[in-house]
Amino acid sequence: MIGTLTAIELGTDICAIARTAVRRGQVKLFAADTLDPASFPGVEAFVAALRQARRRRHFPRRCHAIVWGLPDGARRNDPAVTPMLAPLVSAGFRVDRVVTPCNALAALGRVRTPRGDGGTCWLAINRGGVAIVVLRPGRLLYAHSFIWDSSVGATGSQARLLQRYSLVSFLAPEVRRAMAAAREQGAPVEAIVTCGNLPDLRSLTMPLIEELDVEVETLDSLEGLDVKPNATDRLSEIAPAIRLACAGAIARHTRPFDPSKKQAIARRRMLVAAVAVLSGVLVVAYAWYLRANQAPRTTPVGHGVQAKPIAKPQAETASRNQPAKTPTAIPPTRQEPPPTTAPTASGETVKPKPRVASAPRITGESKPPVVSTPAPKPAPATRPPLKAPPHPVQSATPAPAAALHAPPVRADKPDAAIVRRPKAEPLRDPVPRVTAILVSSDRRLATIDDGHIISIGDVLGRRVVTAIDEHAVVLREPSGVQIRVGLGGRVLGIDR
Repeated sequence: MIGTLTAIELGTDICAIARTAVRRGQVKLFAADTLDPASFPGVEAFVAALRQARRRRHFPRRCHAIVWGLPDGARRNDPAVTPMLAPLVSAGFRVDRVVTPCNALAALGRVRTPRGDGGTCWLAINRGGVAIVVLRPGRLLYAHSFIWDSSVGATGSQARLLQRYSLVSFLAPEVRRAMAAAREQGAPVEAIVTCGNLPDLRSLTMPLIEELDVEVETLDSLEGLDVKPNATDRLSEIAPAIRLACAGAIARHTRPFDPSKKQAIARRRMLVAAVAVLSGVLVVAYAWYLRANQAPRTTPVGHGVQAKPIAKPQAETASRNQPAKTPTAIPPTRQEPPPTTAPTASGETVKPKPRVASAPRITGESKPPVVSTPAPKPAPATRPPLKAPPHPVQSATPAPAAALHAPPVRADKPDAAIVRRPKAEPLRDPVPRVTAILVSSDRRLATIDDGHIISIGDVLGRRVVTAIDEHAVVLREPSGVQIRVGLGGRVLGIDR
């Protein structure tokens, strides 16, 4: 199957093999098997059994190996790691990644839903070794692994009871040391979760609760794994022993932190901050420059300033005005004949063209000229005169021209109308599923989907990571919408 890989936990007392696939940060489990390397007479017999299990369960050749005793920061090509991987390579596996038990246990804690803001102590208890990790949401507080002998006190009439309390007496001081380290960092441990191949692992629950006064949970089920129903019964029997191996599918490479890089990281952060401040100053200065050199705006009509009337043709002005109360007579020299038919000297009747009387120029008066209709002349007795339509005269009080002839106001100016822009809508692209958030004094990282690591400034499709805090990852879309995505891909808020 495309995308599947084999996750193997290899130690002196355990070899847990799981065929897995990672989908949106969740581990899918298809098949699993466990072997005890100490039960074989030699390395060749163990390699033959491992090769047979690979063929029988159809385990992919590509694998991630969790190796007990692996030093922090080791790579698969290191000379000290090659002998540890020799049985896997001889069995036909191709090791792509090596992981320490503490890193795998931390990956197991990241995919589980946290109980609260406090810390959680994770224990991987095998017959030959123990790994302890303390996590709080988005931060690793403590990690330690050591070798032990779980067969102490296994003889006598009360062998099981004696062995149980012997293991607790040896394990409790190590857990207290981890809880004290977490408490110093402001995250007291609120719960303990155990897994591993130790027989009857659940029997340690009550002694640990009595000794540490903390709630203890045992991962002896397939909770958190995507398993087909037909394989649930068979895989539930070995669930505690394969939980660490399944976590190896999403665990990161082992990498030690170099303290000498702190100064370089601090200088890089100071440089980024200085560039951001300088950019902000330049933007403010440019905005002030544009505002200072902007042309003065003209006050639009209708905002406290009376518009001047626009001069119109005299004919249109006369037709729009109402009749005047006191008409003014036109001098005889400017009087026009009425629009009636009259006989000419040759005896023909000619209908004159209607003409619009023009107002004379009157100097020394501030009132606009008015037009009056002259009285019609009496027509000849042979033909009655035709009545001319009344000509409206200009009113002595002119109508307000601003309301009729005001220039149209441009709608693109902010004073003309208030344009309400619709709020930007978020993209329909699915948001990434955040599986873990790591926030410390010198780094802010998060893992999404199948273990991909992101930081501030990374591009996820059409979104950009703008911020990472202890509870969510902030994504900005091209429209300016910002989305806060919490653990598990849950959207905590949308800022438009």
